[in-house]
Amino acid sequence: MRGKGLTVVVDGKKVKLTNSNGKYTVEIGSPVLTDKPQVLANMAVNVTKKEYPTPSASINSVPDSLYKAIDGRVIYFPEVKNWWSTVGSKTTMDWYALDFGEAKNLSTVKLFLVADGKIYGVPSDISIEYRKDGQWVPVTIKSRTPAILVGNTVNTMSFDKLTTTQIRVVFKHKPTGPAVAMTELECYSDYISFHSYK
Repeated sequence: MRGKGLTVVVDGKKVKLTNSNGKYTVEIGSPVLTDKPQVLANMAVNVTKKEYPTPSASINSVPDSLYKAIDGRVIYFPEVKNWWSTVGSKTTMDWYALDFGEAKNLSTVKLFLVADGKIYGVPSDISIEYRKDGQWVPVTIKSRTPAILVGNTVNTMSFDKLTTTQIRVVFKHKPTGPAVAMTELECYSDYISFHSYK
């Protein structure tokens, strides 16, 4: 019980009210400026399947398959096949590429690979390449988390920042082994830090 009349509590503490001509005023102090968590902008996502980024691949290059890997949804359930895959490939190496339509600064790539122990499995290795002077140039990966490729979770690869209009992931796999399936590819540059009122 706080007694009769109007009582105002701010952050658990009772504050003073000022009555001026029947109107009450309460001082709650200045707003507290805090940093929000750093936010990443995924430059690979394309939900509308229009304009850029534009995907392409060495196999299964129909739009319905290609755009599933950049639609912003990570799905591992076999009942909802929301991924691009190398099913049908007869080679030991396949690739999935993105054309950004303009120069982008990149320093991190995230791969979400599907592994069901039957049709799909993780590749033996991957490499990342970017377009420079009309050629595909390999990226030197500085860190990988986890250290080895795993399925049904995120694989993060970081490298020195580069500027390019196109990037591609090359998958090494056995033509007689499980196919590679990628439910999402994400590309990032620097963190974007901003303030907001709490």
